[in-house]
Amino acid sequence: MDEIRQNTEPYCVIMLIGNKVDMVERNNNRREVSYEEGKLFAAENKLMFAETSALSNTKVSESFEDLLQEIYNEKRKVSRIQKKPNNAIILGQGYSKNDSKGCC
Repeated sequence: MDEIRQNTEPYCVIMLIGNKVDMVERNNNRREVSYEEGKLFAAENKLMFAETSALSNTKVSESFEDLLQEIYNEKRKVSRIQKKPNNAIILGQGYSKNDSKGCC
């Protein structure tokens, strides 16, 4: 986690995925990490958390959709925070646009 945090922006959205849930559904003894452990680790490290199975297509699309929605939400928050008093908004690395002209 330290390496990830050092090499990403502070507002980077990270999701922890527990995979192969289909195996656990067939035999609970195959579980290496409990749902509670994964959820707790994610909460302690401010990560999103989901359990998926590509084989049974369990929560794969939903996890991506949730991640994309959170990235969108975070970008909107950052845009509001980075709004400057002269009505300029920082859109990216060194690029800004006057917000008073209307559109995007």
